[in-house]
Amino acid sequence: MQLFRGNVATDINGRTLARVGIAAALACLTVFSMSSPALADPQPDNPVEHPTAGWSGQWQFSGPHAWSLTMTMPGAVVAITGWDEDNSRYFSGTITDTTSVKRCSTIKFYEGGGMAYYTACDGTVSFSQFDNTPGTYDFELRQSGDYHEGTNQNLWNAVSYLTVPSTKYHAELRATGTGASWNYVSASQVNYWIIRPGGSVFGTANGDGAGARSTSATIYAAECTRTRIADSGDTVVATKDVCAGQSPGTISASNFGGYHGFEVENCVVRPLVTVVGGGTTVGRPGPQHCVPLNVR
Repeated sequence: MQLFRGNVATDINGRTLARVGIAAALACLTVFSMSSPALADPQPDNPVEHPTAGWSGQWQFSGPHAWSLTMTMPGAVVAITGWDEDNSRYFSGTITDTTSVKRCSTIKFYEGGGMAYYTACDGTVSFSQFDNTPGTYDFELRQSGDYHEGTNQNLWNAVSYLTVPSTKYHAELRATGTGASWNYVSASQVNYWIIRPGGSVFGTANGDGAGARSTSATIYAAECTRTRIADSGDTVVATKDVCAGQSPGTISASNFGGYHGFEVENCVVRPLVTVVGGGTTVGRPGPQHCVPLNVR
């Protein structure tokens, strides 16, 4: 199991300091192991802010090993460069916070072995990670602050997500151009895409409230693919299989709950082949080498 670290400047009550200059933040870094108690967050917080123009997330391979990731929201930028091999994943990056005086920005990344987090307050913090048993990594960019002591609340909370799938058993994903992206062009529209060997998805969705999310996308396929859309509760609201002879295809869903985001996933669908007694039995097709995208 990986030992992950969390770096953050805190006060004696365990709350994230409202504002620390970068020099002071680096001088006050506190390291926690996985067994350490989590920092106490003010409870209950106000609802998470809804995205608007300036919110985005993207990861993409630029070669057979190198990939990059960026996440943005007003006042926060995460920039990462990574390198995947069959049995390892390494990445390094920075989180930069330029928010108001009472807010800070945190990047968290999760994997089967644990979690790490780094917080920046009015400055830039660097981080890196090496994993010799790499799984899928989930990244979370969170911005919080405007703490109100009278109500014990963070009055400002903003969060976005991005997932970089493991390539440990899926070397074909390490191809130039493979990646996924979402980008808010306004408070009412978010555009997204997934590009992977064998297929791609290009879509748009409205950015409206809790039960009124709608999306449509075009699917291009060089082999058989399966695309699914799930709401914020991971309930599948649409599925579409498209093969090369049917390309392009379309998928759409409407009036589903997705205020806190929704997921689009594209997989290739290949026969599962089993060799029995010297002969070959072709089993039922199944989705493989999936590329998920969390659209905040």
